[in-house]
Amino acid sequence: MKYKMSFLKSIKFITITLCVALVLFMIITYTNTKAKLKAMEYENATLLHTLKKQNQAIEKLSLDIQTYKNQKPKIQERIITKYQPLQSPQGYCEERLQNIQNHIKLWYGER
Repeated sequence: MKYKMSFLKSIKFITITLCVALVLFMIITYTNTKAKLKAMEYENATLLHTLKKQNQAIEKLSLDIQTYKNQKPKIQERIITKYQPLQSPQGYCEERLQNIQNHIKLWYGER
């Protein structure tokens, strides 16, 4: 009978110890999981903010491209009118080239 009481006390002690250990394990796991979820929540908020900023930048670029496309004909017309090809008299360039070549020959004493 004495052994039976001692055995029951041992079982009771082991059971209580296991229950306390299980509760402590559950508390530690819950705390760890909660901390990880907070970290992930912060990361998600940061990524969402970054994504919104990138979307705004893309929209601005899209608007800039549309503005450029709308203004392109005006810009081309301005360039065409500003830089019209020069109309030189026939033979003008050849005469100038010949004149420059003559001056070079004079400079080097070939004449």
